[in-house]
Amino acid sequence: MERILRELCEVFGPSGFEGEVKEKIKEFLKGKKFDIKEDRFGNLVIYNKGKKPTITFSAHIDEIGIVCVDADKRGFLKCSPVGTVYPHLYTGHMVIFKSGVVGVFNGKNWKKQDVNSFEEIIIDIGCESKEEALKAVSIGEPAVIYSSFVIQDNKIIARNLDNRAGVSVLVNLLLENESFERDLYFVFNVQEELGLRGARVFSEYIETDFVFTVDVSTTGDTYTEPERSFKLGGGAGIRVMDSRTVFPLKLISYLENLAKKRGIKVQRDAGSYGVTDAFSIQTARGGIPTITITIPVRYSHSPSSLILRSDLEEVYKLINAIIEEPPSN
Repeated sequence: MERILRELCEVFGPSGFEGEVKEKIKEFLKGKKFDIKEDRFGNLVIYNKGKKPTITFSAHIDEIGIVCVDADKRGFLKCSPVGTVYPHLYTGHMVIFKSGVVGVFNGKNWKKQDVNSFEEIIIDIGCESKEEALKAVSIGEPAVIYSSFVIQDNKIIARNLDNRAGVSVLVNLLLENESFERDLYFVFNVQEELGLRGARVFSEYIETDFVFTVDVSTTGDTYTEPERSFKLGGGAGIRVMDSRTVFPLKLISYLENLAKKRGIKVQRDAGSYGVTDAFSIQTARGGIPTITITIPVRYSHSPSSLILRSDLEEVYKLINAIIEEPPSN
């Protein structure tokens, strides 16, 4: 699982520019007999025909980033966020553009302690004029933070564990099985960070009985987050509620009973902030029973987010158990 996650995290793929991520997933699944299609919006949909009920697992493949919008006369690039980007966390770090150009993300006053607005931000790619800068990086070209992927003991650190961690779980399930007895969709959806857009599209045409989305969720065990019981090392998260969604009690009970039966470590994930693709999915086509399974993460949407390998493994076991013992219609 670590190799798959590493390769996924090393692929460029901010919202709206997920092509390389999709190609990497296709590369992993080359030779497999699953039905693989891409819809008109860009979601990658993998289907396995089998016994009902039909279950869909989804994970968004995009990450946050920035996009070049102009350059000033000195050759510094101006940028705007793609998704929820905190500029004060990016300052002093390197960014890499889709073309491979690397630059320094910083404030105009680079010694200033607090940088709160993208109006204060420039990206230095070593150019001396506006013309030179825009020749190197075109307007509209996206970039992501340039940081390392690290696995050390039980911890995994990377910029884009949101949500390449969830994607890796589903890819590993597909790699370890030639086929499933169950009727299954695996959807690798796009543009979650721009407002759950890909999920809104696929949920309108996929005929399914249940949807289980897989995503990361910020823990309450650091000094800055609202204190709550959801924590690193607590196992797979069963989302109970968030800022825009209340999840079905029957699915919560189903997952908790299944986990108890299988000896899978789980914890409830509840908070009045954050949102996942489930918000768009559960209200589609008159209502689809939907719940989110979460991977505990610290420092999401920063240059270095952190998860535990042990939590990722519990999420994998829970999803495998759902396939073997699905909920009842």
